[in-house]
Amino acid sequence: RYAGRPRLMGVFRSCAISKPGFAFPKDLKQVLDQMGIKVSDHESELLVNAVDKDQKGAITFDEFAELIFGPEVEVGGPPHKAKERHVRHVTKTLIDGLIERGQVLGRAFCELDPERRYTVDKAQFESAIGTASNHVSKQAVEFLWASQFPEERGDLDGKCIDWRDFMAQLAHFASGNRAATPICVQGRKRQYDLLQRTAPLTGGDPGEVDLCRPD
Repeated sequence: RYAGRPRLMGVFRSCAISKPGFAFPKDLKQVLDQMGIKVSDHESELLVNAVDKDQKGAITFDEFAELIFGPEVEVGGPPHKAKERHVRHVTKTLIDGLIERGQVLGRAFCELDPERRYTVDKAQFESAIGTASNHVSKQAVEFLWASQFPEERGDLDGKCIDWRDFMAQLAHFASGNRAATPICVQGRKRQYDLLQRTAPLTGGDPGEVDLCRPD
């Protein structure tokens, strides 16, 4: 509808009235009023809160784009929903990147563990993740490391993990979130051969079917 990101950016700039780069509830209300859409102060706040992931009281362009196109946006939901949705998106993006470079990550772990003890500490874990993904943040590494100890709290810096378990977790995630296999369209030759094999079993007469075997 907005011809992609450039046009949507223009729409957002028209909403960012009070402060460049941010659209406040009163800004959205003013723009909607100009469009002939009457909303209350509370309703405009609900729109902002639906995508304001850090509860700053305004939305950025990325949050505005999510408000327009996001299929999971829940207007009127709890304030923490926007942050949870953002964390899920960032986590999936990070894991997808590691899965895509799984071979590089595996080689990095092997180089850090030449004696094949299959255990790495936090510094080695961070080094392997950094080798596989050049743009991963320290916060993301901390999140991945903490996820390996779901039942423990406190200082985890002195812990070690079996890096094979981490690779298995990535493989399990990839298997559970892979895209659906596309439906294959059978050719006429395949249909004819299948008919010849199944007709005697079902009692059908292939001669009655107008399906010529292709050359």
